[in-house]
Amino acid sequence: MNKTIISTPHEEQVNDKLLGVLIVKDDNNNIINTLFYIFNEESETYVFFKTMYEMISNIFYGNNVERSYMKEDIFDNYFDNNVDGNFTDRLEWFT
Repeated sequence: MNKTIISTPHEEQVNDKLLGVLIVKDDNNNIINTLFYIFNEESETYVFFKTMYEMISNIFYGNNVERSYMKEDIFDNYFDNNVDGNFTDRLEWFT
């Protein structure tokens, strides 16, 4: 795999949060990963989750679940220019 392409097939504004689905595809257009995210406009940061359950658990119950953070300008660069290698390798996961 030389590059990965990321796309956001769905986003929803829920109260003060933008929630979305991120699809990661290889350069042959095969889906290799699906992530879920919250965009925090105030801090200009995306918070990624591996599952929808983890995202909802974090939003509504404040549970400390596995998540990754990325600033908007870095994400936008990957989104606009594709990613050398696998996008998910660019994420550092925290609990």
